[in-house]
Amino acid sequence: MTSAARIHVVEDSPVVALHIRRFLERSGYQVPSVVPSGEEAIEHVAASPPDLVLMDIQLEGRMDGIEAARVIWDRFAVPVVYLTANSDEATFSRAVGGAPYGYLVKPFDERTLQATVEVALKRYEDERARLDEAEQAMAQHTKDLSRMGHALEQHISQWSAAQGVGNDLATRVALMVDAVTEVVISVQAQRTAARVSAESGERAGTPGTEIVDEMAVLVSAMTEVVGVMRTSLLPALQPPADGAAKAA
Repeated sequence: MTSAARIHVVEDSPVVALHIRRFLERSGYQVPSVVPSGEEAIEHVAASPPDLVLMDIQLEGRMDGIEAARVIWDRFAVPVVYLTANSDEATFSRAVGGAPYGYLVKPFDERTLQATVEVALKRYEDERARLDEAEQAMAQHTKDLSRMGHALEQHISQWSAAQGVGNDLATRVALMVDAVTEVVISVQAQRTAARVSAESGERAGTPGTEIVDEMAVLVSAMTEVVGVMRTSLLPALQPPADGAAKAA
């Protein structure tokens, strides 16, 4: 994501908004809209999601920039950089609580604005890349878990038949593997649906990379558990060879 990025500007001062727009366009960015209120910002993002929003904290209307930024992130997963003339601790603490991708105190020069925008865009791009990698790893872990689980189930079924005992253990293993696999597939489906909804401008809660990473770790751990079960149980559960059976 480079200078071709699309950036919405939310600023209630016409003079400041004009300067920001000129700064951005001189740097090669596209500025589809400049609006003075949080409500309008949400409408514009819903209609045409940008790559980034520059959001003044003090705005016209009932909704300030921090509230608008939270709505925009929750619904559309679009990153926000705050603009403010107030550098007091209370305002800063409240803004940081909304997890912005940057924070600019007015007045700022063109170089500072461009650097902040570039850092925000790069951070968001990196986070999306990590999320994609985590999803791919989770999908691979799911396949491995299913394959190993079913192999274990088959071996236990063979052992149960050879020993003339019930197949309860094999059934339990199968149920365990199926349950874990269904949970992971469900999480993957929800994540995909959230991304599609966000990209189409619909309301969608987008799980962070931490959640997907934790699920990948969980599935990896379950895969290791099944692997250990195969390694430790299979030697004891192998069906007796014909010769050994006759000797017995």
